[in-house]
Amino acid sequence: MWKLALIVLVYAAVSIVIVKSGMPLINRENVETDIILVMIFCTLLALTKIDIKESSKKIIKFLQKNYLNIVTFIMFCLSSVNLMHNATKNMTIIREDASPVAQDVYAIIVNVYERLISSLKEYDNGLYRIGSKFQSVANDALNYGYNGISYSGSTYSKKLHLFLEKLGIRKSHVQVICNLENTKLVDMLLGVKYLIVAPNQKISKNYEIAYEEIYIENKIKIHENPYNLSLGYIVDKNIFNTTMDNTNTFELQNEMIKNMTNIQEDIYIKHKGKIEERIEEIQKNGRKYTTNEENPKIIYEFEAENSNDIYAYLLASSNKGINININGQESIKRQSFTGNEMISIGKKEIGEKVTIEIIPEDNEIDISQIYIYYENEQILKKHYDKLQSRQMQIKKIDNRRYKGSINIEKDNEYIMFTIPYEKGWIIKVDGEKVEYKEVLEALIAVELNKGEHEIVLEYMPSGIYVGMISTISGIIILGIIICKNKRSIKLT
Repeated sequence: MWKLALIVLVYAAVSIVIVKSGMPLINRENVETDIILVMIFCTLLALTKIDIKESSKKIIKFLQKNYLNIVTFIMFCLSSVNLMHNATKNMTIIREDASPVAQDVYAIIVNVYERLISSLKEYDNGLYRIGSKFQSVANDALNYGYNGISYSGSTYSKKLHLFLEKLGIRKSHVQVICNLENTKLVDMLLGVKYLIVAPNQKISKNYEIAYEEIYIENKIKIHENPYNLSLGYIVDKNIFNTTMDNTNTFELQNEMIKNMTNIQEDIYIKHKGKIEERIEEIQKNGRKYTTNEENPKIIYEFEAENSNDIYAYLLASSNKGINININGQESIKRQSFTGNEMISIGKKEIGEKVTIEIIPEDNEIDISQIYIYYENEQILKKHYDKLQSRQMQIKKIDNRRYKGSINIEKDNEYIMFTIPYEKGWIIKVDGEKVEYKEVLEALIAVELNKGEHEIVLEYMPSGIYVGMISTISGIIILGIIICKNKRSIKLT
């Protein structure tokens, strides 16, 4: 009996560790259900130890003879129902995030993009990231074999997910979508060197790409970002003073870049004029908007104060999708809308009227704030020039190792890598292993002294050795049990 109790305790402990791991699709409700099933199973097995008195009743004899098989069948049915429930629930979440594509269309897309990415790699075989506006599905970077920012998965880091959202990059349940709505500063800091823009029937917005067009095939265009940085560059130590809990992404981006370069000039300037709000076929109660009508709209209007690029950042959430129109033209269409949204409006003439229409597909939407900011590209270039002059050119050795060199002009400088902070990294400077720090609650920073340095970054998942030991131990224990059972059968 104590063995069964031990099984339940061990299973419960492992379940708690899994819940604490932060995997977004594994929640307390799912794990608690599994623990209950294990307890039921162990209880039923324990009953096999109870001596059932002989009886003339056939049903008692049948249960005595087939008890273990019956218990196994019941648990199989309960576990199957539980698994199907969890799978259905999670697949519903994933399906809400992903845009389905017809099989024949998908086959054409894969062929075109594989050829396109191959051509780009021949043109530039360095280590960089690519931003894209694809007519495709989730995890395009994985599908087409390039380094991107967008991803979809149930085992991502919550810290990284939150960090990217704070930069204004759109997220949903299990996806992060880095596209053409992002600010130029975000593309710069995260090492996005190229943008791929494809014609998409679902997107009627005519994006005005300021980046240089370098390649076109089948109407698919590749643009090169003039403000591209490598994945590692020297930053001022003030970067550790950045206040990451600022919900206004423009002010956060201003603070981040000023702390990196020590140039105290803002790139993003707040709209000072009036922003008028109107509602049509929808009721407002505080920050909540509710409706039962067919064509609800929340409308924001303002006049452009300068001719720089304009961005709007919407702090909102809804259970279903959302459409956003700019001056009557469809700009953004989302199947699901679980977080905030960056809206790239583009350049407008001074005094030109800008109208943003929010059209929710759900009967309720929560909007806490909308920010309107202008991007000063001249100030952006000042910050870029400072970082670009002190960047490290990183080369990929294999899928787990990266290498590069950099010259440091004074002691106690920090190099920041726009690589997610994980405990599994091993970083060596001139062959010596060094400690690294977490910066901006998501990235890696290493302190360096004056001189020319060679840096090697190697990644090994922190739990891989524990996993290997557990797997091997499980195989050994299973082998012992099988051998023991075979010996028992021979003796009987």
